[in-house]
Amino acid sequence: MTRLLDGMMRLVNFHLGGSLYAIPAMCLAGGPAMAGAMIFASACLTLAVYENLSDLAVRTGEGSLCRITSHALGRGFATALRALVVLNALGVVVFYGQACVDIYQGISSTSFDSRPSLVFWATLALGGATVPVLEHALPDVADWGSLSANSALLVLAAALFYLPPAAGDAAAGNTRELKSWWDMVVGFGPAAVFSFSSAEYVLYSCGVSDEVGRLDDKAKVHREVRLVGSLSLLVSLFIYGLVGLGGLRAFGTKVQDDILKNFALQETQHPALAALVLGTNAVSLVLSLPVFAETLLLYTRELLHDVLPESAFAKLEAHPLGEWLVNPGRPYAGCVWVIPLAALLAKKAHGLISIINLLCSCTDYAFMFVFPGLAFCALFRTSMRWACNLLLVMGAAYFGAQSFMQEWRS
Repeated sequence: MTRLLDGMMRLVNFHLGGSLYAIPAMCLAGGPAMAGAMIFASACLTLAVYENLSDLAVRTGEGSLCRITSHALGRGFATALRALVVLNALGVVVFYGQACVDIYQGISSTSFDSRPSLVFWATLALGGATVPVLEHALPDVADWGSLSANSALLVLAAALFYLPPAAGDAAAGNTRELKSWWDMVVGFGPAAVFSFSSAEYVLYSCGVSDEVGRLDDKAKVHREVRLVGSLSLLVSLFIYGLVGLGGLRAFGTKVQDDILKNFALQETQHPALAALVLGTNAVSLVLSLPVFAETLLLYTRELLHDVLPESAFAKLEAHPLGEWLVNPGRPYAGCVWVIPLAALLAKKAHGLISIINLLCSCTDYAFMFVFPGLAFCALFRTSMRWACNLLLVMGAAYFGAQSFMQEWRS
């Protein structure tokens, strides 16, 4: 049971990235029904991808998406996939960096010794100190970092329903013009896909492979992936629904691209509650950033191993720069270059949704739908699902390109 809970919490934590903060804006743009349909459709497609990956893992004997791709499509496809995964991992760090910037801007308008500011810093300090203590004292109970991150999101959802409904938005909601389904798919499709993007992580999270992608021969792959994957998707859908509906209820037509911006202390009538929300989410982001930096360093190292000659890669590993700056075992040292680069990219973007559309449209669509679909078509030519996967590949490539080009032109 503990293994199941840990796997589910890790996968939920992986799902609930920057897209969560953009869900209320999606509900505002297309209405709750349209946004809910998109999120639900993305969850169903993700479940289908999990089933594909289970079949592929059993057929190839590999436990990671890159290893499966290399086995099914060749080393060139695997190298291209690793490059996209590195870009996506950098994008995730940028999303979290942008959220940190939004939190800082939300509290920077108040003096350090004001009551809301003290609530924020006390929450940040308490949360940052408690999680390492719990992980040290009770390491076998749960993944305390993931539980803390998910708890912060529940605090956000509870605050959205605690706040009074936005005044005057009930009438405005009936008259405002909603986006068409085409505009929603192109404009918010990457956010919906990113909401459950986990193809490169699901097998490890479900406990059927190790951290380097070796499949556990004794694992019941289909059973574990179906159980952990389904439960994590249900929990994620529930939290997405709470935050989307709660954000629309609390802020109405004033919902911003990042819901955390609506809790800026200078604009709220409930500063203590806003400080608590910003503080708990800051704890979640601070705890998550080194984890995602570690993931980025791991994928970068794998990519360098693929593209560099063996002798050059060995020299890089032996060099102090390689040891400190591209070593997933030293995530805090890697943050020396990862965080400044992420901050620079976040500064050049126009907000959270802009970042998601630019990066996820050319990464998440690819390794969630294109590469698993192509691998399935290559290894299961007689399967009834062959045509469905081919359609999924073509649809993902088309809509991903549409979303990217629209954001690029704007």
